[in-house]
Amino acid sequence: MKQIYLVVMALFCLTISFNRAQAQVWSEFAPIFEQLDDTERVNFAEELQNLMDSWHYGSVELNSIVDSLFNGQSIYDPGAPIDSMLTAWMNNRAELVSILDGSGVSIMDSLAVLGEFDRVNDIWDMNLDSLNEVLELYSDSTAFSPGLAQEAVRRFEVFQGLWTQIFSDLQESVQAGFDTTNPQGIGNLGETLDTLFSDIFDLEIAYGQEFADIRYYDESYSVTANVIRLASVPHFDRDWEAQWYIKGSFFNATDDILDNGVNLQPGFNGLLCDGGFSLLYNPMISCTRGVTIRLYSSLGMAFSTYVPAHVRDFDPRTQDNVGKTTGYGPQMGAGAIINVGPATLYTYGTLATGDVINGNDYRFNARSANAGIRYGDEVNILYSYGKTRWAPNNNKMVDYHRVTVGIILSALNR
Repeated sequence: MKQIYLVVMALFCLTISFNRAQAQVWSEFAPIFEQLDDTERVNFAEELQNLMDSWHYGSVELNSIVDSLFNGQSIYDPGAPIDSMLTAWMNNRAELVSILDGSGVSIMDSLAVLGEFDRVNDIWDMNLDSLNEVLELYSDSTAFSPGLAQEAVRRFEVFQGLWTQIFSDLQESVQAGFDTTNPQGIGNLGETLDTLFSDIFDLEIAYGQEFADIRYYDESYSVTANVIRLASVPHFDRDWEAQWYIKGSFFNATDDILDNGVNLQPGFNGLLCDGGFSLLYNPMISCTRGVTIRLYSSLGMAFSTYVPAHVRDFDPRTQDNVGKTTGYGPQMGAGAIINVGPATLYTYGTLATGDVINGNDYRFNARSANAGIRYGDEVNILYSYGKTRWAPNNNKMVDYHRVTVGIILSALNR
């Protein structure tokens, strides 16, 4: 009887909230929606329908990811990765310049992107000490009851019957964003960056490590990579939000890897570059004794680039194929949120599917499970594992788990 009551109350909350959503002001996100042209919007709608048809909740298993978070998945030698990432910023800036030069975007747009990159780099450089200390400084504050975590997962399972309605309305909300904006295609990036870095979002700068098993056709190997993440951190205390993220990881191809027949460029290699933008609908389903429980649901677009530079000089047929591949498409997410005072536990699974750029009939598929803790306006800890594929038969695949620790930027200004 209690579960029936909860479901009825949740349906009532959904009806109220979705009515409010029809009045959602999409104009503040217009520069983001306008980055897709007419053709890309049609493709997005088709891919989204395919994704919604294939979505099933048996693929979202959250217990183990929550357990991993509470088992203290630590960052190995947290001081070392941060300092070494200064080299990554320099390498990535050179890569960014190369991408912009060949992208066809205007000089003003290129300068806007590089200017924001340099600004974030300066923030990173000035706050290395804070990043080194953040995990130790807030470790006690982010302590969370495992019992509450189990309750969040249980609630997620109880309300699975509502997800069809939730995602249907999220789909309508995304379409509303398209309907109220002009399909201009890539451009006007200065205004887009102004939107992403505005006070609409709480932004974090984060570091961490990524442990990956990689397959590149006949090559298989494992790496430990350093991670840089720049993202918005949802407040998790309201029905409607938007979020975005971009994350890069890198490693050094050492003799231990190269001696095993792996044809990588020696030294610095990127691993994964990921990003996305999504709308969140997180209706409250319970509030008892200062503990608030919300459902987590998101809908948006994600991309992921496989970066390692595989050397193919020995085979004339593939010597120009160094491995870099980008996939993109719509992404859905579902999970649960618990708010207790200034601390928030959130856990969710995502599924994305779509095309590979210049990939002929290749398809992009990405799946992840995530668990994190946001403490007030100070820190965000995120643990994730997942699998991303860019080629048939798992011929280009990364199976990873990662942990990042981030400082919310407003905390650095105090």
